Amino acid sequence: MAAAIATIARVSGGRFRACFGTGGTARWALGKRPMTLAALGDYVTVIRRLLAGETALVAGAPIRMLHARGLAEPRPIEVPLWLSVFGPRGASLAGTVADGIIGPPHPTLPAATIVSGTVLDPGEDPRSTRVLEAIGPWRVVDWHTAYLKGGAEAVDAMPGGRDWRRALEESAPEGERHLLTFEGYVTHLPERDRRLLEHIDVKRMVGDATRVGRQFSRLAEAGFQEVIYTPSGPDVARELRAFGSAHSASGPAAVDRNDGAVDERRGVGGEK
Repeated sequence: MAAAIATIARVSGGRFRACFGTGGTARWALGKRPMTLAALGDYVTVIRRLLAGETALVAGAPIRMLHARGLAEPRPIEVPLWLSVFGPRGASLAGTVADGIIGPPHPTLPAATIVSGTVLDPGEDPRSTRVLEAIGPWRVVDWHTAYLKGGAEAVDAMPGGRDWRRALEESAPEGERHLLTFEGYVTHLPERDRRLLEHIDVKRMVGDATRVGRQFSRLAEAGFQEVIYTPSGPDVARELRAFGSAHSASGPAAVDRNDGAVDERRGVGGEK
């Protein structure tokens, strides 16, 4: 990881930030539990020491970056390290090991929040096929997460959850269901997920440019310095352009207080 960060730092012209989380979705999809916060803290601490050119201990053995001059960015490598964490223990950890947080506003660190959404075309119905296709891959994740964290009881309590779960469980034996639960994760919609589209929220970050711009402004007022916009659906370029126009319509209150730009990236994992 330190070598990868060094490579991206060298070619990105100072635009790179490394963000780490407990890997909830990624590890669930492998049939494993997320990392503990303690393990995440140890991992990020070792990465920071390696990037500084220091020697660190991993599994009791000393390690350091061994790249010769010219083969990687020279140490120390100044790359901000952020944590994606959402609970009080995660916020406490971020305050000790990170330069920023993707999660709730933090008392000492800059904070970013992850949003999905779409800007409506003039006169467009918020429940049009285009809108549901654009935001659906992100919004159905609520059902996926409920099933992995709370089991049948949790997902069955959600609208359409019982039918979704039954379709999933009929498709794979118990030991392989984690392979299907997050199929198409935030990129496309398997058929069983399409059945949930009638139940998804189309109010949050969905509207014309003015309405979405006001929601940007409220996020800034709540204490967020950045918005990480996570476009999905069949026309990502369209979603990025439209959200850019909504941010412009929101006025200076929603502008990134660090450098005047909204962060537009595809998404970051975290403690879910």
